[in-house]
Amino acid sequence: MTPMMISSTQATSWFPDITSDAAGRIHVVWAGGTQGYDTVLYTSTLDGRHWSDVNDIAALAQVSDNNSAATRPALWVDKTGHLNLSYVSGDLYYSQAPAASAYSAASWESPLKMNGDQIAYFSRIIEDDSGQLHLFFTQNVISINCAQCYHLFHRRSTDGGKTWSTAFDISADGTGSAKPQIITDKNGSLYAVWESGTGGGQGQLTDPTTVKFAASHDRGKTWSVAANLSPSTLRATKNISLGLDNNGHLITVWLAIADNNIYYQTSQDGGKTWSGANPIDGITGSWAVYPGRLDDFSMVSDSSGMVHLVLVGQIKTLITATPKPSTSQTPTSTPTPTPLVVATAEPATLDLLHLTWNGHTWSEPDVIADYKGDVPEWPRISISNGNMANVVWFVRDQANIWLSDNAHYRIWYSRTQLAADAIPTVVVLDKSKPAIQLTPIQTVTISQPAGMTDLIPTLAPYEKTQRTVIYSENDYVNILAKSIIPSALLILTISIFFLRRRR
Repeated sequence: MTPMMISSTQATSWFPDITSDAAGRIHVVWAGGTQGYDTVLYTSTLDGRHWSDVNDIAALAQVSDNNSAATRPALWVDKTGHLNLSYVSGDLYYSQAPAASAYSAASWESPLKMNGDQIAYFSRIIEDDSGQLHLFFTQNVISINCAQCYHLFHRRSTDGGKTWSTAFDISADGTGSAKPQIITDKNGSLYAVWESGTGGGQGQLTDPTTVKFAASHDRGKTWSVAANLSPSTLRATKNISLGLDNNGHLITVWLAIADNNIYYQTSQDGGKTWSGANPIDGITGSWAVYPGRLDDFSMVSDSSGMVHLVLVGQIKTLITATPKPSTSQTPTSTPTPTPLVVATAEPATLDLLHLTWNGHTWSEPDVIADYKGDVPEWPRISISNGNMANVVWFVRDQANIWLSDNAHYRIWYSRTQLAADAIPTVVVLDKSKPAIQLTPIQTVTISQPAGMTDLIPTLAPYEKTQRTVIYSENDYVNILAKSIIPSALLILTISIFFLRRRR
């Protein structure tokens, strides 16, 4: 479908995330802001065309009017039909709500602070085959060699997000981490990839950077040592994404800054060994046009196991060149091949691209949207009903590409039907949880699996937010309207009474 803008035009919107539930509803959140507050904004749709009103489901007070921050929300819908949300404002918070009422901030449980005493930034949530929830996040770890290196931590919950294990550092290698992506398979194995380098504050790493991988084959109890995926000959690699194909093989895709090519690698043994890095034919990255460090790729599998990749880049154009006359006098029966000259697209143009991996080869790229001047960034893809690809991204306006404080960034959406089989929709009713949960969780019980090191303090009661719930502006309007109705009726009754007496 033709891309459509789903965010408001009143404030900057960026860094979206998307998921879909068993009923086929697509849920989208993104980072926004208004005067004095950094917000998480939410909307949803069943058909991709009609959307619920955009509402702020979380609002965090800014330190000052000129000190706003992206909340960087991450979203996951679990098997019980609840949305699980994480977001940041210096600290990392987790909350959940029934998917059917997630539009209202009042439906969300009291947020839990999930990081320790250092600043957190990126986060991802995923559920494994047994129903355990897993939270991954980056948090600064101060050391003698690195004052700002954000490590990648993991916590897991066996009771639907009520209590969480102690955080475990799966990237403990002395460098920083950014943009983690996580997938799981039917056997309960967890796979993580991320960018690695010095830094991680505000999501950025300084070069040289590498892309790394780690795995857990016991549902997060233990983790393999983080391994470099990109070869040492490429000193700046970024934007790594991870998928699982119809053969049960892992596939990873990432960008090399040196040649602006997009490479892929596969693993047939759960990440123990990987193939060599090969460029994806027909496309290049966006770095030559827009050298932004905050972009990322996204992958997901449909019901048939086909892997879908979305990214910002350019399509290469193959131009047949006129062959030079041969200077050799020796006759040959083999014709001289016509050389191909590779010319990239117009420098000022960037495309939002969609490709598929069938387990052996990549498809030709499809252009979801193309831009000249403006810059698309941070695409995210989700599959609904097994065969509907839903993509969200945000666009930096040309006048303010590097000036986010003055920006007018917008969230865009598009979808397409796939050749895969549809999965029947199901409405999940979880009777163990009320439709609306307003009571804050009073205690946080921490369990530490054997072999784990307690690298982040467990959550004490005083570390939790004191707010029982974050109300949005729309919620307050509804409450105000309900509160004045009795008074208005009383005034109206008295007025009618005196009016009749005068008559």
